[in-house]
Amino acid sequence: MNRGSATLAYRPGYYPTKSEDSLKQSGAHMLAAAMQPGLPQSTMLLITLRLAPPDATNKGLRIDYSIDFGGVDFDDAPDNRKRALLDCMAVALDGNGNIAGQVANTMDARLRPQEFQGLQRTGLPMHQEIVLPPGTYDLRVGVLDRASQRIGTVNVPLVVSAETKTN
Repeated sequence: MNRGSATLAYRPGYYPTKSEDSLKQSGAHMLAAAMQPGLPQSTMLLITLRLAPPDATNKGLRIDYSIDFGGVDFDDAPDNRKRALLDCMAVALDGNGNIAGQVANTMDARLRPQEFQGLQRTGLPMHQEIVLPPGTYDLRVGVLDRASQRIGTVNVPLVVSAETKTN
């Protein structure tokens, strides 16, 4: 630059990572990055949620997913089955932005032809639970399809009341 008043800030070098390293990382790492507070929702994978509050028989918040097949890449598996690996994560943040509860697991869906056809209409079901003390939370739920690398996230404002936990 030929301007005396300007200052350049730049990285002095480039250090590429091998693509093999990124393939070895679990999908949970990529999903965790997409779940950071303040990021916009990811809509490449459509998910629908149903939340059930804690009650006398269930101490945790129940999260039931329905994952749309449109964004999931299924592979052919033995016995004429379809297979997909999905990472699912839910994080509840309190009013200060601290993690109050979280859950993450991987779903290895291996579907028979009849199951595959039926679930194309309703979506792939997944269930998780988080135990939270009474309070107000920002719940962020996300799913990553490992084959396509598509991610879907949903933000839900959530209130867990003391009455809900005891009744």
